[in-house]
Amino acid sequence: MAKSTIRYKEPGKEPWPKGELSFTRLRVKPKMSKAGGRLSPRDFWVVKETGDWSVDNRVGEILASELMEAMRASRDPNLLGQCVADMIEHGHFGGIECGFLYAFSWWAIQGARASGETRQASS
Repeated sequence: MAKSTIRYKEPGKEPWPKGELSFTRLRVKPKMSKAGGRLSPRDFWVVKETGDWSVDNRVGEILASELMEAMRASRDPNLLGQCVADMIEHGHFGGIECGFLYAFSWWAIQGARASGETRQASS
């Protein structure tokens, strides 16, 4: 498994403006992942559900917008993979995760349409 790293814009600076994302935290004690690899010192998926699916979906979409802005600012698409890896590590998929991934799926579809990349997958 390849080691995932954040590519900083400049050495010693945060990879996104204004510090950390609202849904990330430093791990108290970094450990090995369930898959056997070493976890990042930062947990990229620290969320708490409300219990209301609609509200949680909207929260996920808001977090996706926050991450998209960070990825644009840092020019680092790996941040999405780090979030998804931590979703998997936490072993839960609920309304927040669904809204978050829905937003990225929607943007991918829109980007593909705009670029003309709308080919059907071969069977």
